[in-house]
Amino acid sequence: MLNTAVKTISWWIFALLCIVIGLYPSLYFMIDRTFGLLSSKSPELLNNMLWNIGFYGHIIPGGLALLVGWIQFSKKIRNSKPLLHLGFPEWSNTEPTLVLQEILDTPDEYVSGHRRESKKPLFITAAGIDLDQAAAGVEQMAGAYRIPDLLKRVDMLSKYAT
Repeated sequence: MLNTAVKTISWWIFALLCIVIGLYPSLYFMIDRTFGLLSSKSPELLNNMLWNIGFYGHIIPGGLALLVGWIQFSKKIRNSKPLLHLGFPEWSNTEPTLVLQEILDTPDEYVSGHRRESKKPLFITAAGIDLDQAAAGVEQMAGAYRIPDLLKRVDMLSKYAT
């Protein structure tokens, strides 16, 4: 119980710090140019257009990354929107099927097939093996549910191995 409370509090502190640090670059647009890092720069440098493009081109995306990047560590969001997290939005409306994608060779090709009676799709990447052969292999794996027993075991071992 205490461990869960510590994790929850730590998570919210982490998220809050990311948001605060992510918003920090916005101060450079609201406060006089004698603020922060800019106060140590010469007037010639501050008037240099190329330097300003580089400086603001660095702090704006960096701030945005910190502002929203912490969200990727949320298990709840990752589990509810796995395709968004993995960057495969074109699969978000896929039928409940088994999808294998050979990421390393041809990222645009995939095959789909059914794995048990699951309503959720199972996404698997395959490299160095024919897609149809990989689909048939996963389909034949033991297990009554969407994820085969062997993959559940590998997942558990990879999470809790010391």
